[in-house]
Amino acid sequence: MIPESFKLSLLQYGHPGPIIRRLKGQFDQQKMTHAIQLGEMACGCWVVLDGNNRIAMILRRDPDATIGALPEDRVLMLRDGEWDDDTLEWWNPNPQSFDFVQRHSAELYRARRNKSGFASSQEYEVEIARLTDRLTNMSHRCVANR
Repeated sequence: MIPESFKLSLLQYGHPGPIIRRLKGQFDQQKMTHAIQLGEMACGCWVVLDGNNRIAMILRRDPDATIGALPEDRVLMLRDGEWDDDTLEWWNPNPQSFDFVQRHSAELYRARRNKSGFASSQEYEVEIARLTDRLTNMSHRCVANR
């Protein structure tokens, strides 16, 4: 369904807003208790329905990792129409690629750490709101044909 050369960074991050990394350490497929679930969107993009933290762990170690890095027996791919895309529309109506979310999340985290570098608290709040809005409200950019 997805060629082994497809970059993981082009998968759509399944959560709204900045990237969440709750799992620490290295990705270890031996510790996987359930499959990474990918759902095909109507546009042809693939969104991570379950396993976003594990994909982020892999990308943290290897930003150029491909779908071939995932254990074949631990990946469930659901074609468009085989999964409840209405839930995604409710949960995250504007999914973005991991590449986009990681880049803009890093910018948001840098701004949060540099609060004292802003001229005023109002300037800081405006910047945080701008960055958060970009992560949550920017329309989906299709990467299916990259």
